[in-house]
Amino acid sequence: MKNKSTKYFNFFYSDTDINIIDQIITEVDGMYERVINVFELEKTPVMFDLYLCPDVESYKSYAMVKDEDYQDWMVGNTDYINNRICILSPRTVKDRSFEYMIKVIRHEIIHIAFDALAAPDKVSICISEGIAVAFAEQIYIPCLDINNYPKYIDLLDEEYFYKNNGYTYSGCYILYLLKRYGTDTFKNIYSGKEDMKKYLFDGFEKEAISDLISNM
Repeated sequence: MKNKSTKYFNFFYSDTDINIIDQIITEVDGMYERVINVFELEKTPVMFDLYLCPDVESYKSYAMVKDEDYQDWMVGNTDYINNRICILSPRTVKDRSFEYMIKVIRHEIIHIAFDALAAPDKVSICISEGIAVAFAEQIYIPCLDINNYPKYIDLLDEEYFYKNNGYTYSGCYILYLLKRYGTDTFKNIYSGKEDMKKYLFDGFEKEAISDLISNM
């Protein structure tokens, strides 16, 4: 694979992605800089390798996913042990738009940026996925139901999270938390210095959904 490096990441890509790699690099570095600047985060002390995989087989290889474990929805993966991000090339994915895949890339980069505050496995799924979904602009508004929505507390259970559109709702709730209480409060919650429950109130979820829909 070919290689390009910036001050933040090492990019690996195939000949088939030469025409899009510069756009990918701009998106990745831009998203990383935006997050660390907005939240005043420390830059990662290590360089992450980002593999833009030209096909499913190379994705499984670099992401170290076994054939029997692979699912069609697996298009992005971050390995914090080996400091590696694997993304299936937007050129290769046929059932998702190019913009959709750009948001997947942004999502993974946001996780990398917040790793400066706490290890991903130490943070609740609502917090870690909520901020990534919110800042990657992955909240799917049509899925939000102001009359039938999951409580934030219920989404702390990962099984419930996955079965009840947890990505979109957690993104909505975290976006509202940021708007109402600011970035310092969110950083305290993410790093474990404060409990998110302290900032919840009766009707928080409905207010968050209403605020987002009204500002569409």
